Amino acid sequence: MQDLETKSLWSQISGICIQGKMEGTKLKTVPFSHTTFAAFKEQYPKGKLLKKPADGQAGSTYDSYFADKDKLGIFGRVDNFKKLAGKDKVYGIRFENSEFAVAESYLKKNGFALIVNDSKRIYLSYDESEMSVVAFALPDSLRLAGKIEINNQTARAFPVISAYWFAWVSFFPETELIK
Repeated sequence: MQDLETKSLWSQISGICIQGKMEGTKLKTVPFSHTTFAAFKEQYPKGKLLKKPADGQAGSTYDSYFADKDKLGIFGRVDNFKKLAGKDKVYGIRFENSEFAVAESYLKKNGFALIVNDSKRIYLSYDESEMSVVAFALPDSLRLAGKIEINNQTARAFPVISAYWFAWVSFFPETELIK
């Protein structure tokens, strides 16, 4: 990520500034939803969209990068990521020195994923109509039986990071993958 105001470069995965005025600073991770603009506008009608400078360019400056399955990272690298293809999309979760990644294909097929370790239960929900993914930390008292309805009384939002598999696993090689 690039911050034009401070001329700083940030790691999307770690949240740490790697170059520029803010170098070494770590961003606070907050829960959010990965969704379409249409779904966002429906939920937040007064929400604003940050616009690129009007330079006559349509789409994203990264469109060709997104379309090229063989281009991994800015400088490129060999796809030797055995569990998934390098540019397969995953949703990453980090807590208590543990990292998990849920393949987008798994979420599309199942609608949800449940990550359980000794101290936490994290529930990821996928809504195909809105193409949205959200994550929640579930209380121990909540009984689970498949896909569940989540609200502010049953769970609290939990940060989830959307990334390509090669990028996530490069930062967290010991990631447990749900695919």
